Amino acid sequence: MLDKYLFNHKADPLLQIGNIQDKSEKRLLYFATQEGFESFFKRLVFSLKNNIKATQPKCILDLEVEGPWSNYTTVWRYLFAANSKLYLCDSADYFLF
Repeated sequence: MLDKYLFNHKADPLLQIGNIQDKSEKRLLYFATQEGFESFFKRLVFSLKNNIKATQPKCILDLEVEGPWSNYTTVWRYLFAANSKLYLCDSADYFLF
């Protein structure tokens, strides 16, 4: 995915992140970079070393989405409650857990 982005935009993705307005797109692009991977990996290692257990998020939506596709497949919508208001920040390195 990142290779396709780089091919289409001909730029370093980290230089472009500041220009992206959508928080989800900005974060997906950041975590697709080497810097983003290292940031995620450091959090993972820290949690493992300090025996920090992931908490199960609260489910706020769990239902089938009906539509013309219902004759041949099932589409399911499942939504977790945010664990804090940090998701509202503009930071590219915010990760859900």
